[in-house]
Amino acid sequence: MAKVGRAARVASRQRVEAITASKTIASAETGELYLINSNAAAIVITLPSLQDGAYFKFVIGDELATLDSKGITIQSAASGTANGELVGSSVTLVGGGAVTHGTHQHAKKTNGHPQFEIVGGGSSQKLYAGSHVEVYCDGTTWYVSAVLRADNVGVLGKFQGS
Repeated sequence: MAKVGRAARVASRQRVEAITASKTIASAETGELYLINSNAAAIVITLPSLQDGAYFKFVIGDELATLDSKGITIQSAASGTANGELVGSSVTLVGGGAVTHGTHQHAKKTNGHPQFEIVGGGSSQKLYAGSHVEVYCDGTTWYVSAVLRADNVGVLGKFQGS
């Protein structure tokens, strides 16, 4: 049962913003839905400082090609553990629905600048519309969950440090 007087962060209507270039998200933007509609260049999305209850969803709004040279990166605001680890999983659905996992489907990154990156392993690989990444924070850690729909097993989400 909902408590009276509490505002819902993810209500029946979310604020939607299109991302066509790199972006640094402010903490006041929690609960927003971001549509990624372009990969004319690599896109780097920087999360805000740790905040209990922060939530963001990133949806691929249009088919993205050339992931081999123009990936999508979601990273914490600070390097090391100063702004939390990125912990989570990613699954890639290929073609007719076969599920593939990359070697980085589960990861926890504490050294360097924690990042989650969507990359292609070869020329002109595609990430289809509807693919999505959700990011949650409990105040100490960022949790990442990704479902990627692609035309090739080389497209995967991986965790790393920069």
